[in-house]
Order: sequence, then structure tokens, then C-alpha cells
Amino acid sequence: MKRTYAWIAVLALATVLAGTGCRRVDLVESGYLKTDTRTVALEGATEAQIDLTMGAGDLSLKAGNSSTELLRGEFEYAKDSPPEFDYDVSGTRGILVVRQRGSSGWRMGTATNVWDLDIVRGVPVDLRVTLGAGRGNLDLRDVRVTGLDATMGAGETIVDLSGARTDSVSGRIEAGAGSIKVRVPSDVGVRITGHQDGVGDFTANGFKNDGRALVNDAWGETDVRIELQVIRGVGEIVLEIVD
Repeated sequence: MKRTYAWIAVLALATVLAGTGCRRVDLVESGYLKTDTRTVALEGATEAQIDLTMGAGDLSLKAGNSSTELLRGEFEYAKDSPPEFDYDVSGTRGILVVRQRGSSGWRMGTATNVWDLDIVRGVPVDLRVTLGAGRGNLDLRDVRVTGLDATMGAGETIVDLSGARTDSVSGRIEAGAGSIKVRVPSDVGVRITGHQDGVGDFTANGFKNDGRALVNDAWGETDVRIELQVIRGVGEIVLEIVD
């Protein structure tokens, strides 16, 4: 009987996926679903602030290969919710704002808002991300992020700060009703505050208490440091140390 139920579940999932594929094709053919590639040049900036705001969808970012493009993005979006760009250079600092227009967001099985972004290598970046609902993958291993402010509503997000870091990082990460996994390197001092707040689960294997903070074994031993306020509402936070 259990095996019968399992096959029923598999067939049901296959039916959903098949319908999803057809639905996406219909959206593309009807012109409702758009795709676009956008690039933003540094224009002489030697440091940057990037503000990303998406109401709902799938957001992924990583370090790009260019040293002259602040951002290169592949965008898939509903026609009434395109990404809007504003970029200005003041002195040595470039300030980029990318914001989703409209409210037609993420749909089950068909992400009508998908942003796949590459961020410049070698330039210090103050990164600010707001994602209302959906999935986020912030792969910051090769990004010279110096400041991070990430607010996630409902959904699952990975924030990866592991890898070799040449700059200290300070910031704030908040999970509303979603779950966030934060990866940090083992060879950089890490200090976490805010974990007492909220009612969701908070897992921090490899960390120890230091007053009202959590620290890893490298805290106080390295010049480069990661200091984060990590807060959950009713969501889940997992801190993971990566060798």
C-alpha cells in the first residue's frame, strides 16, 4: 500500500511538472514573459553600493569575470514587472539601484521573475538586498563585499560568505517567515548578534557564547572579521562554518 501511494505521488508530481513546462511556453509565446540582458559599467567608480529589491521571485548573484562591469544580469520577468535601473557615480563611489516594478511575482512552478546577476570582481561593494518572497542564492565567496544588509520575507535563501576574504564585513541579515542559511569561513573571525530575538529555529554549530554574541574559534585571531546581526521572526536561521 505504501508503494502504491509513493507511485501516486510520483505521477502527481510528474503531471504538475509537465503542466508547468506547458504553462511557461504559453507565457513566452503570449508575450507575457520577457527576457533581457543588462549591463552596468563602473564608469570610473572604485567602490560601489548595490541595492536590489525584488517583491517576489528567484534571485541569484555571484562574482562575475569582468573588472569594468559593476553588474551584468540575465532577467526573466512578467511584462508588467520589469527590473528598473538607476546608477549614479559620486566621486569614487558608484550607487546602483535595481528594483522590480509591479506586483506580478513568483508563481508556483513558474518563476516569472528570475534575476541571475554577476557582480564585479576586485571592487569593494556595499550590498543591500530585499526579497519579499521566493528563493535567494547570494554567492559572495569571490565578491569584495564590505557591507551587507539582507532582508528576506518568505522563502529560502543562502548567503555564502565563505572563501578567502580580504576585507572585513559588517551587516545585518533578517529572515521573516522564511529560512536562511549563512555560510562563513573557518579561518576568519566571525561574531554574530541578534540570535536571541525571534521565535524560529536558530542553529549555530561550531560557535560559542561570548556574552550576548556568538563567535567562532578564529574570533580575535584575525585582522579581517565578519560581524553580523542575524535576526529571525518566525523563520529559521542556520549558521554553517566552511573550512
